[in-house]
Amino acid sequence: MADKCQNHPNAPAVETCARCSIPLCGMCANFTDDAVLCENCVELWQAEQTVARETQRIEQQQARERAAVEVTAQQEATPVVVRRKQSNPQLIPLVVTIVCVTIIVARQLFFSAPDFVPLDDETRIRQLRITSFEECMRVFAQIGQALARGDTPSDSLRCDGSGQGNIVTREGNNVIIEHPQPDFYGYSRIYVSRNSPEPTLVD
Repeated sequence: MADKCQNHPNAPAVETCARCSIPLCGMCANFTDDAVLCENCVELWQAEQTVARETQRIEQQQARERAAVEVTAQQEATPVVVRRKQSNPQLIPLVVTIVCVTIIVARQLFFSAPDFVPLDDETRIRQLRITSFEECMRVFAQIGQALARGDTPSDSLRCDGSGQGNIVTREGNNVIIEHPQPDFYGYSRIYVSRNSPEPTLVD
């Protein structure tokens, strides 16, 4: 696995896309029921799932129609002419295409996270930790923006899981604010400063 995320070079990679193999940070990793995918691959995965369900539904409907025709023919005492509904072989590809296009367009217009089911307790715990790390990075990004403006960040800007205030140090005109417990996320330091407002992670 690469050390850094493909989309966020400052963030460490925690997973690799099972399809295209690009390294992913916690914000980019999408957990499906059996794999970890990047944003592009998870869209394709969703489309494939929908296409498979739609194809199965159409095939089941055609099977029911054939069964109904056979039962009707058996129940009639005299021969009858049954007009069987002919399925258009071009219908399935057309429906599949429409469904795929609809999913991709809808996802881009109305983004919503897909429903992913963790495989086990270990995966669930890992997802919770990644979610906590993502929220903590957002907090430190806000702190960095305040420092870049020359403001003093509010004491309320802290990561929920830390249980204590951030560590503030000054080096001349530079103000450095550090996470009090970076080892919770596997790092020796997590900090921002007035000179470097982007969150910095140190192994």
